[in-house]
Amino acid sequence: MQQNRTYAIVTPARNEAEYIEHTLRAVTSQTVLPSAWVIVDDGSTDETPDIVMKYAEKFDFIRLERHSGRDFGTGTDRFSWGVDAVVFNFGLATLDVDSYDYIVKLDGDLDFDSDYFERIFEEFENDPRLGIAAGHFYELQDGQWVLSKVPDWHVRGASKIYRRQCFRDIRGVEEILAWDGVDEIRAQLTGWYSRAFYEPRVKHLRAQGSAAQGTRGGALSGRARLGLCAYILHYHPLFLVARGVRLGLGRPRVLGGLAFLYGYLRASIQRPRRLEDDEVVSFLRRSQLQRLIGRRPYAMSGADVEARSAAEG
Repeated sequence: MQQNRTYAIVTPARNEAEYIEHTLRAVTSQTVLPSAWVIVDDGSTDETPDIVMKYAEKFDFIRLERHSGRDFGTGTDRFSWGVDAVVFNFGLATLDVDSYDYIVKLDGDLDFDSDYFERIFEEFENDPRLGIAAGHFYELQDGQWVLSKVPDWHVRGASKIYRRQCFRDIRGVEEILAWDGVDEIRAQLTGWYSRAFYEPRVKHLRAQGSAAQGTRGGALSGRARLGLCAYILHYHPLFLVARGVRLGLGRPRVLGGLAFLYGYLRASIQRPRRLEDDEVVSFLRRSQLQRLIGRRPYAMSGADVEARSAAEG
């Protein structure tokens, strides 16, 4: 098993003073420490830079960079512009990607055990086809850490660990909304697969979407942003309708689905920049149709294939 693993982390951070020290403590206590950690302050108006600098003075692998923190205007959802990917790429440009075995995108509102990276790296080393991985997310609800349900093949954008060759093959991170789905499709198309593991787990200290939503309409704003995402990624019409119905059955009931469709229709009128990759769009639409009929849309790991074959006799 490989012992001398090297990895670099890039963390986009904006007004994370309430949470980022948890992330700083988690990373600096890892059994396998990063070779470099670039934390990009994206125009914070709180103490985020000061907290980071306190740790940068103790750990020479931590470096604070400053991003302009572009103002998108009152009432505008910054995340709709793919700002998370923009800031990540800004930090990544200060590194030599070829110097590391793994590239990590890590948000500043996460916590995890001291052997988190060591255990994920072992998963990579056990399966040469694994290209993107992380732990499943857990969020605090009524005093308990509850699994945030996503498919096992989807690795949340807040914590992504890329094998270097996979990162090269997918051409890095696309600077659009829903970049954390595009990278997984490109991984599939280039012979890799992605996987979220139930252990080790990641504690997401801030509820999903709250950073982007703030006071801008709460859950309805988040559903409208999903509609914008659907437009940018060229969702299949049948899947678009099914997704709207499903969101309407959740909370907020009915209004959630209407907000999703509103976000899509508004984008159709405003016509923001869409994903320009016919191969990815075609793959996504085929996968969506497979999901509608209950089939797994993404390839499985070698272990998954063996387990399914055994179960089917």
